[in-house]
Amino acid sequence: MIRVMVGILFFGGFGMAGPAVADDPGAIRISHISGKPVPRFESLRYDRVNGRAGPSLEHPIRWRYERAGLPVMILKETEGWRYVQDPDGDEVWLHARMLSSAQTAVVTDATLMRAKPSEEGRALARLHEGVQVEILEYSDGFIRVGSGRYRGWIDGDAIWGQTAD
Repeated sequence: MIRVMVGILFFGGFGMAGPAVADDPGAIRISHISGKPVPRFESLRYDRVNGRAGPSLEHPIRWRYERAGLPVMILKETEGWRYVQDPDGDEVWLHARMLSSAQTAVVTDATLMRAKPSEEGRALARLHEGVQVEILEYSDGFIRVGSGRYRGWIDGDAIWGQTAD
């Protein structure tokens, strides 16, 4: 992920209503703002998205994300804004229109993409840490993903951005 903070380039691994959820990170609740569960994963809609210190355009920009499709975890919601965590663990406010419900993830541990959802499946490709994938399907702890021209199954524990069923 490429992020910009206060003009320095970083190459990383990676009337408003009040917050829609409590600060308990383990609690899953339905937001009265979006009607969706919080926390949940969404992804960046555009190649350039500003992460701010607070939920308004008046707050300073903390990060500029430059990777469409990057998954983020929504932790809180206010009218028009989402408080998110990125794959590196940083937390910022994003305008809701900058997000997409597209299911994506980032590989956190190098892993093999396999032809079947099993450790015995034929290896199709090796995915390195930081590779962004599209989530296609879930099966018993494995996730079928797409990356470039490749489609196959990976262990759900090797990614950040979605959870395997």
